[in-house]
Amino acid sequence: KVALFNFNQYLNLQLDDFYAYYYRGICHEQLENLQQALLDLSRAIDPTSIPANYLLGVVRSLSGFKQEAIFSFTKVIDFYPNFICAFYHRGLLRYDLKDEQRAMADFKSAQAIQDRGLDCISSRDETGLYAEGLALYQMGHLDTARVILYQAAVVAVKLKSLVFHQQITFTIEALGMS
Repeated sequence: KVALFNFNQYLNLQLDDFYAYYYRGICHEQLENLQQALLDLSRAIDPTSIPANYLLGVVRSLSGFKQEAIFSFTKVIDFYPNFICAFYHRGLLRYDLKDEQRAMADFKSAQAIQDRGLDCISSRDETGLYAEGLALYQMGHLDTARVILYQAAVVAVKLKSLVFHQQITFTIEALGMS
């Protein structure tokens, strides 16, 4: 909350600072203020910013804006085609929208990147692990999905991401993996 206060103060003075909107958006996402996170991340978007577009996709997905989230993840993939987490997230959204053929293609693309030993720009976060776990579940790899979802829950605790920890825990229980 202190960081949020500081970003608010700073943005009163510097209205066009991309990074301040981006980091304030992260603060809002962590505090479960998804609408404000959407506003800040939308202001922060730089076409070449992979982290901002990725986080905007995650927040859009959490907020129920699936098509917009797919657009954000596609921008990330277009700019950085080895971003595993974006493929998994986009695949899950397509799966939810009943576009199973394209969803499976996204899942297979993510796995091909992993098989080549390539990874996301940054270390895997709870959102990416969660998406990977659900993708593996949809593909029928139940044991591996369980392990990845539990890893996602541990990372969410470490990163103090209450929103995702609750979502992961609910998902693990709903899939009968607890």
